[in-house]
Amino acid sequence: MFSEKRNKIIDCPFDEGNESMTPEEAYAIREHGKKNGAGWKIRVVPNLYAPVSKTVPESCDSEYFKIRDGCGYAEIIIETPIHNQTMDSYSINQFELYFQAIINRIVEISKDKRIKLIQIFKNNGPDSGASQTHQHSQIIAIPFIPKEIVNRFKRLKRYYEKNGSSYFYDLVEHEVASDKRVVLKNADFVAICPYDSKTPFEIMIVPTGNMTSMIFMNNQEIVSLAEIFKKLMAALRKKLRDFSFNIIFNEPPLRYRAIEKFFRFYINIIPKLTVQGGFEQATGIFINPQPPEKAAKELRTALNYGAEGRT
Repeated sequence: MFSEKRNKIIDCPFDEGNESMTPEEAYAIREHGKKNGAGWKIRVVPNLYAPVSKTVPESCDSEYFKIRDGCGYAEIIIETPIHNQTMDSYSINQFELYFQAIINRIVEISKDKRIKLIQIFKNNGPDSGASQTHQHSQIIAIPFIPKEIVNRFKRLKRYYEKNGSSYFYDLVEHEVASDKRVVLKNADFVAICPYDSKTPFEIMIVPTGNMTSMIFMNNQEIVSLAEIFKKLMAALRKKLRDFSFNIIFNEPPLRYRAIEKFFRFYINIIPKLTVQGGFEQATGIFINPQPPEKAAKELRTALNYGAEGRT
């Protein structure tokens, strides 16, 4: 959730001054100080409780199942040295550093030819799956592409082959023209409440240009994304107060061919305001009590933006 008691937790391994409680950092941006010491603004370390490891896996087949040890990378992005800072209070510069850290880790981890997918995500709050309250995100990189993502890319490719344009190009064109579900936009990104939102106030952020990965953002585009995030987090805080949420960074599988024709990276912000019951889990159909048009309108109100101000 966004807030907690404003007291420092002495044994929090993510606090500045407790660097010895984490493995050696893989990446950091510092104002001063030495590697693995204080003075940092953002820091990336291996996950002590990693679900995967860098060692070569051993496969073992049974009569019915294929078993494979986890091989890959698991890292923690410690987003701020301040224990009780909340994401809605980040400065534009903090968001810029956050995205720069993500870009660095995608570039570095992708050098390992075994890795096929790098998944970046954030769990925030008790209903999100978070185990630490200190603001952080996670990276898990794996040597295969999950079936759900394979099927997603097959659908996107079929859409392109059928329509001659990418789903994301058509989505941005349609949503901006309709304006019903647009929350916020600038020259480089548009944020919408998707037509197929699974939860109330779900947000999807899409580049306005044909950008397949965050690694291709230039400095101005990083600033644009930081500005979008800053405003969205403020609006969500104003509207929902304390709440749990997930952020999912949807990057393409590595070494996937010709994706520039049909894919753009996109980001989902998913407030955890409802619970998936048996029907949702059995069918994959989600019951969302909040129409996305109404959610977008309420978030625009929270932003104090009129129709003429969302440019």
